[in-house]
Amino acid sequence: RRGKGPAVRGALFRGSGPSGLVGMEPRRGNRIRPLLFASKNEILSYLQEKNIIYVEDSTNFELDHTRNRIRSELLPLVESLFSQAEEHVAFTAADMAVWRDQIRTDAAADPPLTAFASGVTIDRKRYLQGTCAVRTEWLRLAVDAVIPGKKDVSRRHYQALDRMLTGGKPGLHLDLPGGCHAKSTYDGIVLCIPGVEEMQKCNDFSHYSMELIDRSVFNQKKNMIFQEKDYTKFIDYDRIENGLLLRHPAEGDYFILDETGSRKKLSRFYIDRKVPRELRPLQEVLADGSHIVWAVPDRISEAYKVTDETRRVLVITRSEVN
Repeated sequence: RRGKGPAVRGALFRGSGPSGLVGMEPRRGNRIRPLLFASKNEILSYLQEKNIIYVEDSTNFELDHTRNRIRSELLPLVESLFSQAEEHVAFTAADMAVWRDQIRTDAAADPPLTAFASGVTIDRKRYLQGTCAVRTEWLRLAVDAVIPGKKDVSRRHYQALDRMLTGGKPGLHLDLPGGCHAKSTYDGIVLCIPGVEEMQKCNDFSHYSMELIDRSVFNQKKNMIFQEKDYTKFIDYDRIENGLLLRHPAEGDYFILDETGSRKKLSRFYIDRKVPRELRPLQEVLADGSHIVWAVPDRISEAYKVTDETRRVLVITRSEVN
């Protein structure tokens, strides 16, 4: 519990919300921190008593790191003014954790959110029925469903989303980090990735689904996705220029054949694959303008393949059509 102190102080000064003020937790996912309950002095005393040799990271004394300056310069000053200050901060973090967990429980009971393949909608009428604290948690849930890790989403973004919902005026737009776009409607707001949203407008292609994930999640889920899906392709999302559209072939369509940038006309591709002429207009393609990202079911343009530099991956799956 006491080990939360330094993390909580840094989060407070950076402007973090309740989740940041909770600080580090004893267990999160596959990470376990078994000594958060003990102070540094208690740990050192135990090591000395048991005659255990230990090594301290030399970077702990480098004041270039903010956390070290807080620990070495700020905390001693605060302790000189308020006795047991670090322990009191830890107690506050523990209280915040209890309140946060209760708010999350309340928010999860009946959220006004409806998820679709490229985003999520928030119903205005139901949103306005929630308390201020629960509303904030609903917004966090919605953003987290669209933006992996909520990277760079700040308090001002959440406040802007709240104003869009409480103001009730349709037609408002808001760009969020991570390529996310919010727009207000008569019923609430829609959060989505614009390029992916276009794919939902093709009613004839309802047997497709998609998910935008960051690279670390992709590395963890890749094998599982391959095992579970019929036809799945992985696209480097940040290479998309005009937005994605699922459609039938059109004049001038092409894709990049190899790493040298060689182009191949889609029509030539179908000829080489011996696709009957009368069936070519009925084929399905995923296009970025005239550039064919994926000639379903097998050919993907070299320009959109996932590489070591890829940051965000668009996972697109085509289910078997009965």
